Amino acid sequence: MKNNYKKLKDDVEWFFVSLGYKFLTLQLIIDTYIDYFWYYFNCFILHREIENRHDHFVPQFILKNFSYTQKKDKFFLYAYKRGEKSPFSTTTKNIANQIGFYNTKNKYTKKQSNFVDRKIYGLLEGRGSRIIKKIIAQKSLDISHLEECVLASFVGHLYTRTPSFRGQLKNFLLYILENKIIELKQIEDKEFLRGILLNNSLGIEQKELTKYNYSKNKLYDVGGAENFMSFAALMIGDKISEELYYKKIHLLETKNGDFFVSSDNPVSIFNFKEMPVFPTGWDFKDKGIAICFPISPTLSLIYDVVGDRKNVLEIGEITSSFCELVNNVIMLYADKFVFSSKNSPEVQKLFSSMGRQYKYK
Repeated sequence: MKNNYKKLKDDVEWFFVSLGYKFLTLQLIIDTYIDYFWYYFNCFILHREIENRHDHFVPQFILKNFSYTQKKDKFFLYAYKRGEKSPFSTTTKNIANQIGFYNTKNKYTKKQSNFVDRKIYGLLEGRGSRIIKKIIAQKSLDISHLEECVLASFVGHLYTRTPSFRGQLKNFLLYILENKIIELKQIEDKEFLRGILLNNSLGIEQKELTKYNYSKNKLYDVGGAENFMSFAALMIGDKISEELYYKKIHLLETKNGDFFVSSDNPVSIFNFKEMPVFPTGWDFKDKGIAICFPISPTLSLIYDVVGDRKNVLEIGEITSSFCELVNNVIMLYADKFVFSSKNSPEVQKLFSSMGRQYKYK
């Protein structure tokens, strides 16, 4: 009965989303959950204790697309660790996760809740997986405007839900706090927070952040650092989603045995400017920013320059050199691991020789 109710709820929710024709349709649902999360930010209702829960910051349905075999309910792929000499075989359940990564802590009771993962990322994964499976099955971008909207929301929040992005966010927040650009109490004002995170109201430049080394070992306790980091990542992901929707989408297909890889930071940036926009990649409206997101070993989504909404979906085969370029970008922005359906000494050698694009403590 409980499973039937959940299915009915999902179907009804999807029906109402599918009635919309503008980008803000899905965003209304996401915004509602984010505001709901903000309300419980300093509340003691709805929180329950969770122990030893592995939170996947890369959805398992994406990881399964890069598996080379399946045994019963286990999907196996190759994981390449930066600095190692060879990859190792593992299951999708054992990688790209951290215990309690999405937990939020009530500052009064100190109890944990996985509200963010259950309500927001769960909603996005459920909807996004349907569309990505459809694209892979059809090998085309024959999708509706609504599906483009859902896809943009999924990709935007996937970019901000990883440890790599939290490193960027932490570096920025500690920079403005330690340099006394703002006071700690100001961050607890949601509208003020939106201004500094989404509109760069403080006028911080990227070059300032790249030179900065913070002295603190952990983030300031802003009503519980877990809560604050989660909310900030959701807020930025929300903005990025809409910016992605107005970009041009391409579906690229490999040929001649070439293959794409994925990573623990699966949405990566092509930056055609000398210095990244502020903060790193947060302003996706910029024409100098393109986004690559491999969805299988043979298919990758690319969001590039801003255009009108007419005839924006394109598909095409790519050369080996462009496939190599995409893989290089994925490796460059990877945190610790790259994932593939292939056991390739060349991939391991290249990945281990690369430094990370952005290094944070």
